[in-house]
Order: sequence, then structure tokens, then C-alpha cells
Amino acid sequence: MTATARVALRDSHAGALLTVFAAALVTCDGRGRSRGGDSAERAAQAALDRHDAAAAECASPSGGGHADIQREVAYAEAPHQPAIVRFVNRRRPHTYCLAIPHENEQTGFEVAIEFIARHGGTIVRVEQNGRRNVDFGNAGRKSAADPNRIATRAGVRRTLAMLNADLGEGPIPAELFDRVAGFGQRFVAAIDSCLARADYRAVIAPHNNRDATLDADYGILSYGRPGAAAGDADKTVTGNPAIHESQDTDDFFVVTDRRDFDRLRADWNAALLSRDATDDGSLAIYYLDKRYINVEAQHGAHARQAAMLRAAAHLN
Repeated sequence: MTATARVALRDSHAGALLTVFAAALVTCDGRGRSRGGDSAERAAQAALDRHDAAAAECASPSGGGHADIQREVAYAEAPHQPAIVRFVNRRRPHTYCLAIPHENEQTGFEVAIEFIARHGGTIVRVEQNGRRNVDFGNAGRKSAADPNRIATRAGVRRTLAMLNADLGEGPIPAELFDRVAGFGQRFVAAIDSCLARADYRAVIAPHNNRDATLDADYGILSYGRPGAAAGDADKTVTGNPAIHESQDTDDFFVVTDRRDFDRLRADWNAALLSRDATDDGSLAIYYLDKRYINVEAQHGAHARQAAMLRAAAHLN
């Protein structure tokens, strides 16, 4: 039965319950776990109209059966353009609020689906093409943006300038800026609505990164050494960041609330953001004055990230 583990997803736009096996973005292996589809599958999925398609995810092998998850398109400007999608536990939609800006961070998404299937809640996710960045281009011209850098106007400017060399040194076209900024505001509005209804008043954001041996620029160690991330750690708090030598430096929390930091630091790698952190347009910056918990783990570290997500939700 594990080879056909499934989650029933109801697409509110299609208006019908669809159960899909071996979906393009996620396929199930013989252990009932998920693994990323190949490039051909992702290309096929990108070609589907998101208004009329339903996605399927694999339930946790220890979840005690199939989860019943409803997929809703909260916003889509047009087919093949970036979309904001909700995955909702129909029986318990308001226990937890999770946010996933990067569609390629598949481990985090799998863990999040399993989490809300078991504990309830809603996931707010950006979708388009299965990649990290989304494309706001049209008429054959690409205009890339990092969906975790568009929650503020400063972030929109930075991500468009960084990812689109053809824009040159001149001003960003107003129409493009407004489209990206508008999408960013719709994304955080969807998260705000989710958070306002949640029993657990924190935005929990599962993220995935690469092994530090491949990407030495980001990890818990980067919050403790000279550099951009180190400047974002609250230096007024002793022992920030908290680093455990026995733990993988790719697996860590970034939080905005001192109480969450104090709770997590004893057992996990963790960093508390400074109130003066650089405005990079991320969700962490947008929610700096609220409770935001970034659950960061290496791609493929499924069991580890699942344990971290339970810890973030105070379920351990």
C-alpha cells in the first residue's frame, strides 16, 4: 500500500475531488516516502493549467492512513504565471500556519504536508515552474524574482536587480516592479489571513539548503562569523547564535521571538534575528515584529526536518 500512498486533494477551481498518483512534482517510492520527479515530469507539470490541475503528495508512512488535503488556488494572475496556493487540512484547517515560498525545496514541502495531515493546519505556497525563483516575464522576456525576497519594496528592488542582468543599471520598469510587489503583498496577505485564524500564532516556514561543503555562504555558522548573515543576528543576546558541535550546521532555526530562541537553543542550532537586520524582502523581515520560525534543513534530511518542525510547533 505504501507504493500508492496518496493524499486526496480537492481543487476548488475544478470543483471536483481528484486523486492523482505519481504526480509530476512528487512521486512515491516503495517506502511510502516522496522523491522529486525527473526533469521531464517537472516540465509536463509546468505545462498544466494550475486552475484545472490537482497535485498529490505522499502521506507519512507513520501517519496512520491517508491525509485529506484540499488544494486551493488563492491567486493566479494567468495560467503559467506565479500562483499562490493553499493546502488545507479540511477537518482542522486552523491549528498551524506554514509558509513555503520556494517551490524547489521539496523536502520541506513533503514534511509540511505530512505535518498538517497529522496535526492540522494550512500551508501557503508559491508555485509556478518547480524552481526556486519565479518568472514574471511575458512576450518571451524573462523577469525572475526570488519569492522570499518580495515581501517588502526594498526586497523587490534588490531581487529584480540581482536576478535580471538585462535590466542594467537603470531604473526597474514601473510595470514590472508593481507586478512583483503586488504579488508579494498578495502572498503575505494570504499568510496573514492564515495566521489570524491559527491556534498557534506563529508563521512556520520550512526551508531547504545545500550541504555546507557545497555552499559555505549559508548555514548556522554564517550567523556567527563576519558577513551579511552575522550582521542579522541579535548581538545583544549572549550565545546568539546557538551552535551545537554535534549537529549538522545545515540544520537550524532562525527566529524573531526571543522566547522561541530561548526554548530552542538548548537542543538545536538557532539564531535570533536582530531588529536591525537588513531589509532583504524576506518573510523573516516582514514578520520581524511577530513570531516567525524558519525551519532550515539540508535537502533530503526528511526525518531531521520533521523533528525540527515538531519542535517549532512545540510538539516534542
